[in-house]
Amino acid sequence: MCALRNKILFSIIVPIYNVENYLESCILSVLRQKKGIWEVILVDDGSPDTSGCIADVYAEQYENITVIHKENGGLSDARNVGLVVAKGEYVLFVDSDDELLADALEKLEREILKYRPQVAFINVHWADDIGNVDIRSKSGIAQRVCCTGPEALKSEFTTGGFFAMAQGCVCERNFLIDDNLFFKKGIIHEDEQWTPRLMLAAKKVVSLPVDVYMYKLRENSITTSGDKPKRGEDIANTCEELYEIYSKIRESKLQVVALRYNAKLYLKGLSILVRCKRKRRPKIKLLFGNWCSLRTVIQSSMFIVFPLLYAYLIDYRMLRGRKNVTNKTRTL
Repeated sequence: MCALRNKILFSIIVPIYNVENYLESCILSVLRQKKGIWEVILVDDGSPDTSGCIADVYAEQYENITVIHKENGGLSDARNVGLVVAKGEYVLFVDSDDELLADALEKLEREILKYRPQVAFINVHWADDIGNVDIRSKSGIAQRVCCTGPEALKSEFTTGGFFAMAQGCVCERNFLIDDNLFFKKGIIHEDEQWTPRLMLAAKKVVSLPVDVYMYKLRENSITTSGDKPKRGEDIANTCEELYEIYSKIRESKLQVVALRYNAKLYLKGLSILVRCKRKRRPKIKLLFGNWCSLRTVIQSSMFIVFPLLYAYLIDYRMLRGRKNVTNKTRTL
């Protein structure tokens, strides 16, 4: 086992909770990969179903599969636990109801060893229940061109290509540990809080045109479901935290585009709360400043004066419009 661990390139961290119908497919998608360059850490987050038992069965058969059983602490906590015990040079965060694509790790190995980045962004296939697929990548970053994380983040915010998804990147483990880049516990949309911090800290990132991950869209999941008070509260709280981080950015152009994106996301969280009939007083500094664009000023002013109108006619229609575009793209 020690000899095996010394050669590990990838640690695949899989949080587990109530996924007995999907877990085996996830595990098998990893077992089909090139042998000898990976380990799997299955973190049973106090799952009440048989998921933990399924994980144990596979761990008994394969020496490079480890199971950790813990009390329920949520997705972020499970990822953090897996990150601490990981032995690989790089980590991938894989949801237990998703899968790795065929030969993904072998292709990724060649690219990672060539560039040796702290963060590598990968192609993610978004698939629905009837097999329609949309391929997503970091559209704001030139492929196979190394840059700093802040440079990449500025490009994404500027082009509108930013999306926060921990499963869409491969990260150097020591970088995450040394820079204290753990996930915030107890929140939904934890990736919105984690990914900007990751990119602001990274000195070397690269976008790789490698198909690695199969993200399965499921109705009524935490992230795809619509208006829920906790969803709105967590998004708003995250934006208030990120405002303090973005306000300290020294590079003026990055600061401006980051604060504009943050205002847009903040309005989304506030709109969800309005539709849920929850009261929350907006922090004006997140919506107005010398960094604002005319669009930001108009949208923020509309929300302040007519919150119901904005929440139902602007934010909700924008959300439905994005869903329709995604559906059309997947069926091409």
